[in-house]
Amino acid sequence: MSLPHRAHRAHRAEPVAPADPGRRRLLGGAWRAFLTGLSIWISTLLPQRAWAAWPAPLFAPRSLAEALAAILGGAPAASGSTSPNTSPNANGRPSANGLPTSADFTLDLPAVAEDGAMVPVRIHCGLSGVRGVYLLAEKNRVPVLGYFPWHPRLRGPLALRIKLAETSRVVALAETGQGFFQAEGRIEVLQGGCG
Repeated sequence: MSLPHRAHRAHRAEPVAPADPGRRRLLGGAWRAFLTGLSIWISTLLPQRAWAAWPAPLFAPRSLAEALAAILGGAPAASGSTSPNTSPNANGRPSANGLPTSADFTLDLPAVAEDGAMVPVRIHCGLSGVRGVYLLAEKNRVPVLGYFPWHPRLRGPLALRIKLAETSRVVALAETGQGFFQAEGRIEVLQGGCG
């Protein structure tokens, strides 16, 4: 059986014209313009959406009393005042702002920190129904160090490093369904870390 004559013909490739350098420059420029526009969109528009829930009122106060008032939703707490129903904290002293303390909510701090730029902190929370934990430093320019949402199944301590401007009192507040609980401690800073 023989194949038709056309099947035996070798296929000739058409001659390929050399690439047009102007076209390549045009396509390369269009691709670079697209990537530049995409990066500008990502860097300007997306963070604004992420910052929409930024709790700006928490980071505006310039003193610990103002920050506690913003968090607790009341008048600034008077430093050194105690209420009759104040329970002692882990150091055996009553809470200065009248918030209850608990053995299930503690703050582990070093007594002395050589460098205020990296102070290790551990927050132990065994309370039930905790929504989140606030961490504050008395002598920092902005006393609120952060808010940490607390998942009900979270076990073990929350360990982090904080910056302290100078020797300061550090306060942790646990927000629960029954109200707030407080743990606090004092750290002596030998070299400030905030400036």
